[in-house]
Amino acid sequence: MKQLTTIIAAIFMTIGVVAAQQTETKGEETIIHLSGDGSNTISANNGKLSIMLNGAQFEIGGNATKTEMGQASLEDKMELNGADNDKRVYVAWLGIGAPRFNHFAAMEYGVSPLVNTGYSIYTPEEATALMFNNNKSFNANFNLITLNVALMKSRALALSMAFGFAYEDYVFADKYTMKYDQGVMRPVYLDGDRITKSKLSVSYIHIPITLDWNIKQNFFISAGINFDILMGCQTVFKKPRTSIKHDTITLNPIQLGATARIGWKRLYLYANYSFLQMFKKGTGPEANRMSMGVGIWF
Repeated sequence: MKQLTTIIAAIFMTIGVVAAQQTETKGEETIIHLSGDGSNTISANNGKLSIMLNGAQFEIGGNATKTEMGQASLEDKMELNGADNDKRVYVAWLGIGAPRFNHFAAMEYGVSPLVNTGYSIYTPEEATALMFNNNKSFNANFNLITLNVALMKSRALALSMAFGFAYEDYVFADKYTMKYDQGVMRPVYLDGDRITKSKLSVSYIHIPITLDWNIKQNFFISAGINFDILMGCQTVFKKPRTSIKHDTITLNPIQLGATARIGWKRLYLYANYSFLQMFKKGTGPEANRMSMGVGIWF
C-alpha cells in the first residue's frame, strides 16, 4: 500500500508540474512544454498521446482511420467529425445531458475493505472483538450531478467532477458492536442466539475530481482525487434489526483520497483509497478506507 501511495503521489506531482508549464495549441493538437528547449514535451491529438523526453519520443494510441470512421456509429461519426465540438462544458443530473466522455456512472457498487488496520490502543481481547469482516463489507456511490470540461477539441483529455453520496457498511467479524466510552470506541458484546449480523454504517457527501484520457472515443483511463464529508453513522445489528444513531462515534469528519478508473464507454472499474485514517487518532481502530467495484449506468 505504501508503494501504491507513492505512485499516486507521483502522478499528482507530475500533473501539477505539467499544468504549470507552457502550453500551445496547433489545430487540434495540444502541446505542453516541460523544458524551454523543446526536448521534453507532452502532446495529445485525437486520442494519441506523444511524450518526448530528452529527444526520445514515445507514442500511445492513434487517430481514427477512414475505415474506422466508416464502421463507427452515427454518434461516433458526429463527435469524431467535430459536431458540437465548440461546446466544452457540460452539467448533467443522473447522466441526463452528459457527454459521451462523462465517466461518472449514476451508481457505483463494490466492496469496501479496511486496510492498514491496527489496534495498538486496545488489549488483545478488545482488538479481536473490534475486527471487521472485509469480505462482507460493501460500498455504494451515487453520482447525482456531473460536470465535464473538454480540455481539447477532440475530447481526448477532459476534466470531470461529480457531486453525490457514498454509503459504506463495515461488518464486525463476531457478535460485537461498539460504543463511546471515556474518549475511546470500546467493543460491546451482543448477547443472544439470534444475533446474525452486526455492522457500522457510514454515509458521506462524495466529490470525486478526475483527469480523463479518452482513447479512440471508447476506451478510457482516469485518475484523480476524492473529497468525502461525513454525513452520519450508526451501528446496526439483527435479529431483530436494531439501529442506533451515534453522534459520539469518533470518525474523522473529512476524508481525502485518490481514485482511479479504467473502462470502455459507460462501463468501468474503479478503485478509491483514503489517505486519512477512518477514526480520529487514539480514539478507535487504526484503518484506512478503500473501495473497489464497477460503475453501473441506468
